[in-house]
Amino acid sequence: MNLRQIFHLPCLIAVFFCVGFHFSISGVEFECAKDVSDTGYELTPRFVRFISGGLWPVIVDWEWLRSLQELGEMTYSKETSAVMEQSYRLIHGLDPFFFESYEQGSIGFMVLLKEPDAALRILDRAINVFESGSFPKEHWTHAFLLYLNRASVHGYQKQDFASAKRDFLKASEIPGAPSYLQSMKTWLAGEDSERVLAVRMLKILASNTKDPVLKAFYEEEKKRYE
Repeated sequence: MNLRQIFHLPCLIAVFFCVGFHFSISGVEFECAKDVSDTGYELTPRFVRFISGGLWPVIVDWEWLRSLQELGEMTYSKETSAVMEQSYRLIHGLDPFFFESYEQGSIGFMVLLKEPDAALRILDRAINVFESGSFPKEHWTHAFLLYLNRASVHGYQKQDFASAKRDFLKASEIPGAPSYLQSMKTWLAGEDSERVLAVRMLKILASNTKDPVLKAFYEEEKKRYE
């Protein structure tokens, strides 16, 4: 256990103390109760910053660890997805520069939870931060991964090959992008490249699935572009 982990426990105790203290002395109203499911509410970053007494980074770490635990489960439900989205909205609202939470969170929704739209919402938030230029550059050295992940969601899960092409091209322009993206950039810039991309991605989808119905669907879709 490192020093940061040792520090977390007293900080969490302090946070809960702050919650009770602020509620006992304050009549301030907040936009903090927002239904996200039949059983829960969503706390806004503004409210959490207030009740934490300046210890909101502990909340970010706590939510991040909780999200990783949720993703480590063997089975998932719609309720899991709702809770996870709530956690990531809070994490990103409190710490919009937390790069790893964007990348790994989007992969969790894309690969494990099979929720492409939720993955896109996370990636869109991250890309908005990146394109604003306000991010800490020393921690965002692999920003091209955000565009690659979004291209994967658009192409492999939504069959939106125009958007996938756009994101592959953007990824290739970011410093630090792998060399294979440069070769992709060459042929993606050519005429009819969207059709070629669709064929390639559908071929991979068809070869990777064990579901005969899905395989037949991808093969049939591929024929439309060939």
